[in-house]
Amino acid sequence: LFLCALLGTLYSVPPFRLKRFPTSAALCISAVRGFVINFGFAAHAALLFKTTESLVSLPLRCWLVASFYTVYGIVIALAKDVPDVTGDAKFGIRSFSVRMGQKFIMTLASRMLAGLHFAVAGLLAILSFDSNPIPRLIAAACASYAGMSVIKERAKIDPSDSEQA
Repeated sequence: LFLCALLGTLYSVPPFRLKRFPTSAALCISAVRGFVINFGFAAHAALLFKTTESLVSLPLRCWLVASFYTVYGIVIALAKDVPDVTGDAKFGIRSFSVRMGQKFIMTLASRMLAGLHFAVAGLLAILSFDSNPIPRLIAAACASYAGMSVIKERAKIDPSDSEQA
């Protein structure tokens, strides 16, 4: 929690205000929403209940969940500024959306999100050969559906319309 508070402070408070810099902002958001919270909670619980001896020996699922939410955090960091391009440009904030264009960033973020869901689906399908095939195959089908939904819904959005983006 201390690391989350520290990064949140550095993100928002002058003189640091890391949110002014797109790369720093994306790293803060993905670190806090992704890795720090998810990995930190899993590590704390595992060490507290003595199910592991060290952070390195945490189960693979802990690393995978933290990795999933880290990528998800990057998607959030990219997509969050798409509707704010007019204001960001007006106030000299050079967000990724201002620098590269709303359409490009929205396409990149949606492809990353869809790809993330398809990667999870593939991993679950592969793991279903090991044990628990039915629940893992159901979860893989749901993850595939989520990936397809992202693609379908993205096609309906005009990134330059701040009401839709």
